[in-house]
Amino acid sequence: MAGSRSPAGSDPRSPRRPAGGWAAAIAGLLFGAVGVGLLVAAATGALEVPPLLLAGVAALFLGGGMVVGVQGWRSAQRSRQVALHPGQPWRFDHAWDPGGALDETGARARAALWQAAIAAAFVLPFHALAATQPDAFPLVAVALLDLLPVAILARGAFLLLRRRKYGVARLRFARFPYLLGEPLEATLLLGQRAPLVRDLEVTLGCKERRPVESDEGGERQVRLEEVEVYRSTQAMRGARQIELRFELPRDGRDLGTDLVSMAPRRWEIRVRGEAPGIDFDATFLVPVYAPPHEGG
Repeated sequence: MAGSRSPAGSDPRSPRRPAGGWAAAIAGLLFGAVGVGLLVAAATGALEVPPLLLAGVAALFLGGGMVVGVQGWRSAQRSRQVALHPGQPWRFDHAWDPGGALDETGARARAALWQAAIAAAFVLPFHALAATQPDAFPLVAVALLDLLPVAILARGAFLLLRRRKYGVARLRFARFPYLLGEPLEATLLLGQRAPLVRDLEVTLGCKERRPVESDEGGERQVRLEEVEVYRSTQAMRGARQIELRFELPRDGRDLGTDLVSMAPRRWEIRVRGEAPGIDFDATFLVPVYAPPHEGG
């Protein structure tokens, strides 16, 4: 099985720091409290604002507060694990199953459904404005906004159809975690109908978000952009069970998995193959880390 590697250069990275914490959890509670207050105002008519509009804004505060609060609580729990296991990031940066990983198609489909619901909640107040002030906010503008949740929902439906066609694929780890400089060996277990895909492209890749500077309108802008820093690809024959082996780099760069910082980095195995109708496409998150420091 011939492979091809394309390592990237070692660009400087900004300092990594954990995201969120108890401050974010408290902020989430405050947002939620504002949402509850707006709901009470909508129910009692305490404010001279259309109740439907108030309810829509309250939904945004409640939903946003819940998301921020949960993320903050999780970040605080991670900080505790960092203190207990400073040299073993695989213990706290992701809820790993040491035995293996499932194809992310199902998780991405569920995430798309949640995103569609959040987008619909965002659009709801504009429907209220269009109903109460049609001259200031025409229905055509609302219809354009409605395309956002519809597009996200369509993406989720497509992923669900792919899962239904091919079934659940699983990657079984030979060991946990994988360390840079050592081989990555795993068993790929494809779904019941995956053997219909004869030729597969299996790619091990490392992607990270890096700060990229740009000059827009005379102002310096810095944004995070996802960059592929490592890739190794193999062409294989499709089968129900496939043994995989990749040689992980040992060039000394900081390439270990980091899923919780402001500039995350992840390793994944992507399996693709052409088939009638919907092509086969499965992605697995894999635990590739730098060797632990002595005494870590």
